[in-house]
Amino acid sequence: HPDVDGVIPLPKANLAASVREMRGLGAALQEVFNLFTRFRRARYDYSIDLQGMLKSGILAALVGARRRVGYPSLREMSFLFSRPAQMNGDHQHVVEKYLSVMQFFGDPGSEVEFRLRPPEEALAWARDVVSQTNGPTIVVAPGSRWGTKQWPSHRYSRLVDRLIEDHGARVILCGGNPDRWLVEEIL
Repeated sequence: HPDVDGVIPLPKANLAASVREMRGLGAALQEVFNLFTRFRRARYDYSIDLQGMLKSGILAALVGARRRVGYPSLREMSFLFSRPAQMNGDHQHVVEKYLSVMQFFGDPGSEVEFRLRPPEEALAWARDVVSQTNGPTIVVAPGSRWGTKQWPSHRYSRLVDRLIEDHGARVILCGGNPDRWLVEEIL
C-alpha cells in the first residue's frame, strides 16, 4: 500500500522453533529484545490490536505506543492491554469490527459490501446440480485449518447419511487439495 511507511516482520517462527528445540534460544530472545527496543525508540502514538487475544495485547503493550486500541469484544484478557473501540451492535462480521476501530480514529465508516462473483461455469454447474434433485442440495465443507477444530470423518459420514436418508438431500462435499483425504474417508 502506498501509504505504509514500513513493515517490521516479527520473528515468530524462529522464536517458536528455538523454544521447542532449546537451541539458539539466546539469539532468538536477543532478536526479540532488539525488535522491541526498535519499537520503543520509534515512539509510536498508537498500536492497533485487531486480533484481540492475550498475545496480541501483550505485543501491543510492549511496542510502547502511548495509546493502544483494539476492536470491541477483546478476548483472553487483552482488554488489560488495549482500549476497545465502540461497536455498532452485538453481532458484527469481523470486517465491521475492524471498521469500528477506524471509527475510533474519526473515520465515519463506510458501507460494507461483500461481493462473491463465481465464474459463470461454476454457476451453470451449480444450477445443473440443484435442478437434478427434488430435495434440498446441501454443501458440506468438512476441512479445517486447525486440527483441534477438525470434526472426525466418521461423524461427517453419519451426518451425510442422515441428510440423505431423513431429508432426501443431495450432498456435495467441498474443500481444497489439503481436504482430499478427509473427503475420501467420508465417502
